[in-house]
Amino acid sequence: MVAKRARTRRQTEGGPAARRTGRSIPDASGDSTRFTAPKATLLPESGWELRVGRGSRNRAALEVHTGDGLIDVAVADGLVAALIRGAVRGRRWSVAWGHLPRGGDVLVEFRSGNSMRRVPAITIAGAFWAAEVPGRFRSVVVTTAADRASFRLRRFRQHGTAGLRPQAS
Repeated sequence: MVAKRARTRRQTEGGPAARRTGRSIPDASGDSTRFTAPKATLLPESGWELRVGRGSRNRAALEVHTGDGLIDVAVADGLVAALIRGAVRGRRWSVAWGHLPRGGDVLVEFRSGNSMRRVPAITIAGAFWAAEVPGRFRSVVVTTAADRASFRLRRFRQHGTAGLRPQAS
């Protein structure tokens, strides 16, 4: 019985290779190569954090955290993989995020009236994209080689601390 417990503990902790390379999370193609997931991707304008988690069936999950806490979780290759998962605007910034298409390239445009701003999207865990821009925009348009989607930004009011940035003393 003691030997069985030790073996179980070793299996849950992982061998030397598992500790060295990190956990296994499949990317958008379903390949579960081992990689070390970043602790969090900080969005500089809003102070939000994008974290990689693990969803059902060991799929990658994107967690969107604000100063108020967790506001969205998107799981890769879900039943409905929306190109644009969410888009919000704060007082001085706008953020959008969604599922990365099979081709992997997205063009993100934030729009408001006659102004338009193209920004590069960051890729997260090979399955998601996110983009942030300073300024208050009303809509976002995401274009891929095979698809195009638009989404109206929702207004976001911070209730907790001012973002996730450390407070100056």
